[in-house]
Amino acid sequence: MNIRRIFTRLFLLLLLIGAVLAGSYLWWYVDYQSKPVMKPLNAEYQSQVYLPEKHLGLELEYFNFNGWDGETLPALIVTKGPEDSSRQLNVIGEMDEQAKLEAKKVHYVLISVEWDHGILSALPLAETLTAAGYRCVLWESRGADNARAYCTHGLKESADVPLLIDALSQRDGKENLICLALGQGYGAAMLLQAAPLDGRIRGVVSIDSYSSLSKSLQATLPDNHLSMVMLWLMDRRISSIVGYECFDVAPVEHISRLNEDVPLLLINLTQDSEVVSVDDAINLFWQASSLRKQVWALRDARDDAQSKTRMIKSPSDRNKEAEEIQLKSSSDEALLDMLRWLQTDFIEAIQAPGSLQPQRPDFIKSSIS
Repeated sequence: MNIRRIFTRLFLLLLLIGAVLAGSYLWWYVDYQSKPVMKPLNAEYQSQVYLPEKHLGLELEYFNFNGWDGETLPALIVTKGPEDSSRQLNVIGEMDEQAKLEAKKVHYVLISVEWDHGILSALPLAETLTAAGYRCVLWESRGADNARAYCTHGLKESADVPLLIDALSQRDGKENLICLALGQGYGAAMLLQAAPLDGRIRGVVSIDSYSSLSKSLQATLPDNHLSMVMLWLMDRRISSIVGYECFDVAPVEHISRLNEDVPLLLINLTQDSEVVSVDDAINLFWQASSLRKQVWALRDARDDAQSKTRMIKSPSDRNKEAEEIQLKSSSDEALLDMLRWLQTDFIEAIQAPGSLQPQRPDFIKSSIS
């Protein structure tokens, strides 16, 4: 009897130890997975400066503005420099002088890519846009001297954008600037949340945005019955530290509030990624209220080598007519065609009789230094 009791107690002790070890591992895994969500850092930029003093092909003009939380955010106005970079040479050979004159009708292109090293990561796109005649502005979403400890994936950073435009308006002495929002990755998701806030954003180009943060996070977790539990634990962990829930970060919900007269271009260039896919672009496309919207993607294994389009059906409304995805052979082709889209769709939209007029929101305040 005593031996049986000893074995029973030993068995229960082993169960308890196993449960503690399993719980500890699960918590470690949740914490490990949560850290890059709260602080997304791109290893490509970690050894580089935040505010470069020069960049081939570009003229740089720095200024500061105050963000939604009062933090100072460095920003950079970028124009075409006297020398040409290789990216700019590719564009210059494709764009005529009339297109560059048309670009002057847009006061600024707001470019955002990474939360960390926001200015440095956006410079390649700025090279492309400035070669086509556009004036661009880039900024540090993380704040001066990394003042913001954590990223909210646009939930709060999107409120910086009206303040940035306000600061640019004050700098130029012009009311109701005409702006285009161009984002990639983090920047695309953030600007999709920002665009409905400000009528001065008259067009949006979104490259590789996820449709919802929770959906993207779930795709990174093991595909088993514990995935929803781990997602919920990650959400609790992030909420306890940063103060937001992953389920609240959903560009797909904000895009439905974008004015129907605002041209929208959704581009998917990332393939074989867990975090973002062409399905995100398609989901955003179907939810967007814009009457001037397109979705582009790179050709993949399902497409013929010469295919120009792929037909898609709405997953929620089978009565809707099928729409086209325009297919591109490479990122370079997509970016050059994006410049043509800006001229034919965006510039045309802002010049159309009776078009939506840019308007400053009445709830923002800003200061510039």
